[in-house]
Amino acid sequence: MQQSWTLHIEHLGKIENADLTIAPLMFMLGDNNSGKSYATSVLWGLLTLGKDFFPKHPSDAQRYKRCEQWLMTHQNEPFDMTSSDMQMYVDWFNDLLGGKKKEFLARIFNYEIDCGKIELQNYQRRKCLRVVWEQKAVRYRFTSTEKIARVRFPQREAYTREDYLRMNCYICWNLLMDGIAAPLFAFAVKGRRIGEPVYLPASRTGFMLTYSQLLDSSLQASFSNDTENRTTLTLPYIDFLQVITKFGAGAGGQKSDPAKESLVSFIESNMMGGRLKVKKGFLPQITYAMKEKGRDFPLYITSSVITE
Repeated sequence: MQQSWTLHIEHLGKIENADLTIAPLMFMLGDNNSGKSYATSVLWGLLTLGKDFFPKHPSDAQRYKRCEQWLMTHQNEPFDMTSSDMQMYVDWFNDLLGGKKKEFLARIFNYEIDCGKIELQNYQRRKCLRVVWEQKAVRYRFTSTEKIARVRFPQREAYTREDYLRMNCYICWNLLMDGIAAPLFAFAVKGRRIGEPVYLPASRTGFMLTYSQLLDSSLQASFSNDTENRTTLTLPYIDFLQVITKFGAGAGGQKSDPAKESLVSFIESNMMGGRLKVKKGFLPQITYAMKEKGRDFPLYITSSVITE
């Protein structure tokens, strides 16, 4: 990992302002419900989905045109990229990220969520990046030695705007993500590219967020005659899933208890910074309302402490 940059986030959930400088090992430390999961999810999303920001066709956007014209002037001649050259590509990527920010966040969280700003800042590189054209090459390649990294392109007599776009995307992605995410152009391995980051959610939280889907599939498959597709959940597990579907205020005909209500109020005020709402139905629908926001959020986009 030869590059360094800072992920800057403003006004996302509980996050007012955050700067995450990437490193080979990172720890997210903070209070419960302070935005650690949001920040981690955005970082994972950039590494995994950032390739999708690049346009499918050449653009006349000002920041892209700078990259295109710059590459035209250097075509077929090897050169080392300067700091200003690299910043030009970072600016283009931030332009693309800003234009697709709403779509990007909705894809990560599976929910439309507001955010002030997301961008990459303070780009630095410890190893020089050289762009090279090779006469006998047939595909794009990225190689790295102890002193220098190279982006290699097949040499041609003439290039189309589509060629320049493809080369610019390759340069930009390798500048930003080399060593920490999958290459931009690579063979898929069982639906994933080698090097794609994997997000590992908290196990209890993940289980509780999916119990309704688990229950539905379990009830359909557990007692069917289809032995090949029968669920692997045991009957005690299924019994537990059925029990928690009965969760709700006043479940079992119990009267409200002032002492318990006081405890719930204390937890909501001092630990959660908001309150839970339960909508009764066949499966209870639980939402979380933050004090600062005037809307209800489904549990799957709240922090793990809220779900727990």
